[in-house]
Amino acid sequence: MMFPIGKRNATDDPTEMVSACHERIRNFLTLADRLVSDEPATDDDVRGTAAAVARYFREALPQHERDEDDSIAPRVRGMMRMVDQALDDMHAQHLVMHPLVESLVAICDRIAAAAEAHVARAVERDDLARVLADLHPRMASHLAAEETFVFPAIEHLPFAERAALVGEMRARRVPIP
Repeated sequence: MMFPIGKRNATDDPTEMVSACHERIRNFLTLADRLVSDEPATDDDVRGTAAAVARYFREALPQHERDEDDSIAPRVRGMMRMVDQALDDMHAQHLVMHPLVESLVAICDRIAAAAEAHVARAVERDDLARVLADLHPRMASHLAAEETFVFPAIEHLPFAERAALVGEMRARRVPIP
């Protein structure tokens, strides 16, 4: 693969788990940026990187979004008006980012499926750059709001709620046989 992806962290702290997700989101956006670059790479590296980016945003990002919408938001909503506003904004941002993420995945899938990935990378470069130019600031704003307003709210949850949150997040990531 063109670039290292990183490793998963095992923790019982929900804020650390979500923070690790944010780090992976940023890392995979950086990988996508590298696909846009003129950096030399073999077809196998380009294909592998494109496949990894597509897989992450197709499979893992929706799990993170469910963490936010289904597990975190119901527990922290009502704590403070700023938290509620951040949650409302974040939900709206999800709706705006969905088509951008779908475009990112589709482009990366085409690159990954190409016999000559370096040619597909060149053909897709402008479209990928446009998607990333729109997605980057939206994702950065979204992650910053979550880290600024929602993370502190999670820290104020009772131990039992934090443990339940961790359990729900882990359950979303158990492979289905």
